[in-house]
Amino acid sequence: MSSQHSMNPVWLAQSRLRRRKFDECLEICNPILDRNPYDQASLSLDVRASQHRFSCAQAVWYLKCRCLTLKNWIDDTEIEEEVRWIRANWHCHACACKDVNMLPCC
Repeated sequence: MSSQHSMNPVWLAQSRLRRRKFDECLEICNPILDRNPYDQASLSLDVRASQHRFSCAQAVWYLKCRCLTLKNWIDDTEIEEEVRWIRANWHCHACACKDVNMLPCC
């Protein structure tokens, strides 16, 4: 565990995202963004240092957005399979209709 603390947190969050450990990725990204969400405190005379900090802030925002997107992803094919199963297995007891292409009439 002590080796994880010495790792770059942006790299670690990216690794967690790649492994689909979304909650762990968010746990790494959130404190970074809470400390400095817009990277305004990184005013520096060194242009390369400020660009590096800006790119890190952008990377953390990207990782967080990508993580939330993948975490809440809905696969349309799964929904279509469920609808097909419902249509194929529907039994209307009132009028005894069963049509694969349509939902029941009642």
